[in-house]
Amino acid sequence: MNLRLAILAVAELGLLAQVPNEPNLAYQRYRALARDAASPLAGVVQAADEWLQAYERNGPGPQTLPPYLDLARFYAAKGIRTGEILPLLEKAVEEISAPGSFTQARTHGHSPFEDDFQRAFAANLYTKLRQYDRARALLAAAGRTFSQTNPADLDPARARIFAALRFQYRDSMARLAIAEGRQADALDLERAILTDRSRVVAPRLIEEHRQMARQLWSDLGRPAAEFDQWLADGRR
Repeated sequence: MNLRLAILAVAELGLLAQVPNEPNLAYQRYRALARDAASPLAGVVQAADEWLQAYERNGPGPQTLPPYLDLARFYAAKGIRTGEILPLLEKAVEEISAPGSFTQARTHGHSPFEDDFQRAFAANLYTKLRQYDRARALLAAAGRTFSQTNPADLDPARARIFAALRFQYRDSMARLAIAEGRQADALDLERAILTDRSRVVAPRLIEEHRQMARQLWSDLGRPAAEFDQWLADGRR
């Protein structure tokens, strides 16, 4: 889990403990089951249904966690309810920019860049679903924040969150480039990830991207013996 996701998980739990409305309580039940490897899939799906129904029955709000992106990613990961994934994802994207939404309240509150993180997560799912135009549009929006923000102007806490956004943005861009067959572009992005000195992500994620970069390097017909030197040159 990268720094950004760890911060989000802690913040969400704190917020939801303070705001025990029906949808948030339903989310907590779903989350507990989804994280328990021993939970029967049917039970997790039932909890997912209850969370979605509670949210839509009560309506959105700045203190009510929306279920759409979480459930779309869950169904995609499990390969179930495939007909529901895109409609959920479309609702998730609408929520990201909606005035007064949970995401916007957090973005302008104690969770800077929340909207762009959500766009990157949604883009990854669109990429998996081969909806490349939609993924590209979401990443273009996140890219504007990425290109227009100077980390030197941020306080230390925001600068670390922005570093996590930088990783997530590049991760999503690399996965889209791979899916579209733009191997050289993907390799450039992998190099940027692997040579970033901020390193606010877990070592396992860096290792995953190292393996992705090696595969791209091989696919492009480059000598395996030169890979480490190529990375070392990028760190200078």
